[in-house]
Amino acid sequence: MNLTLKGFLKNYLRELTDQKSLRMTTLMTMICDRCPRAAAPLWAYAVASNKEEYLLSLSKGTEWDGEYSAMSSLLKNHEWDLVETLEDVKCPYTYGKILLAYNHARDPLMLDRVWRVGMRRRILRAMQEKGFSVADLVRMCGTNKGNTYRYLSHGDERVVSNDVVWRLAESVGIDK
Repeated sequence: MNLTLKGFLKNYLRELTDQKSLRMTTLMTMICDRCPRAAAPLWAYAVASNKEEYLLSLSKGTEWDGEYSAMSSLLKNHEWDLVETLEDVKCPYTYGKILLAYNHARDPLMLDRVWRVGMRRRILRAMQEKGFSVADLVRMCGTNKGNTYRYLSHGDERVVSNDVVWRLAESVGIDK
């Protein structure tokens, strides 16, 4: 699937607001009245649609005025690059999580792979603390030797399932 950020934001806004219309005035009224969680995606959609200035004028005098202005300043610091702005450490979490949702929509398995990478680090740390080798873990868990070696020694998270990762984790004392 070739999903663009702008296309994702359209669908995301429709889902969050339960509206088919993407008129800025309608959406701004929605976030002010009953759907504040759509505020960050609305700003990102406005930027992606080249309607940021219009949204800023609509937000004047609302609770979103200051937040949208701050995000627009951050956007200018990144030379109008929306993705860079959303990745910035100064970007509030509610805006940054838009990229997480977008990446998950583009690649649903990505979050699993990120989780497996993190669990690999924890498993290796616990193995080192307890003095276990990969061979010890394979014997304790009964997992496939080649895949376990590729995962733990070479970092290839694609060769093991989440269930195998939990078995490895539990065998070194990491609880669910």
